[in-house]
Amino acid sequence: MIEHGDFEIIRSNSVIITRAKGPWNEESTIRFTTEMRCIVEKMAGKPYASVGIFYGESILIPDAVKQISKLTKWRKEHGLQCVALVLNEDILTKSLTMELYTKIYSESGVEHQFFDRFAHAINWLTERKFYL
Repeated sequence: MIEHGDFEIIRSNSVIITRAKGPWNEESTIRFTTEMRCIVEKMAGKPYASVGIFYGESILIPDAVKQISKLTKWRKEHGLQCVALVLNEDILTKSLTMELYTKIYSESGVEHQFFDRFAHAINWLTERKFYL
């Protein structure tokens, strides 16, 4: 099956930045999980933070939610401390996106916060001693 959605993952010091445009299907989620695990493994268990920047529709199919939840628990075990989520103006399902990711991060015990602007998200991470 063809992937739906797109993403880019980059690392800057102790912060992993993900730019994601949805909606995603299972194939996109599998590729995302594989790429994220590779980046996290290179961090060798050191504490890190994450920024998720969402565009378009950020709703996941049920199987993708399960995969992202499992990945989030694994990431916490491998150093993830907190997540800043930036919901851009063009996001179509803001309240549903917030509800979905609040559930994922709360169930994994990961501190998280939503922002309208990338600069505010970075300030929040800086307050927690994570720097780009």
